[in-house]
Amino acid sequence: MDKLEEFMTDSIPYVITPLERDSFKVSESSEKEEWIVQLNVSTCTCGKFQSYKFPCLHALAVFEKLKINPLQYVDECYTVEQYCKTYAATFSPVPDVTAWPEDCRVPTLFPPSQQLSPNT
Repeated sequence: MDKLEEFMTDSIPYVITPLERDSFKVSESSEKEEWIVQLNVSTCTCGKFQSYKFPCLHALAVFEKLKINPLQYVDECYTVEQYCKTYAATFSPVPDVTAWPEDCRVPTLFPPSQQLSPNT
């Protein structure tokens, strides 16, 4: 939650231009860079929104302008509930390699048996 609030303050200087119902052009007034945010598919041309499954600065700028709660676009993998589910299972330590069954040991790799001529 703190990270989202931090990003919200960084997203203020962007200029938002509606393109279609769920598409917006986000640009910086000082630079010529621009990004396209599509809310219906949670994507941005910067790639971070879809990659991290967490709103990028450009998406947050759109949310700020439209008064949308950005939490509805944060993937559930970031929730406390999912975090707890991840670590709910018991993790057993891996035994020493000497205790492994024979078929699980790493095979010894030997160098090739024949010499290759430099012309091939």
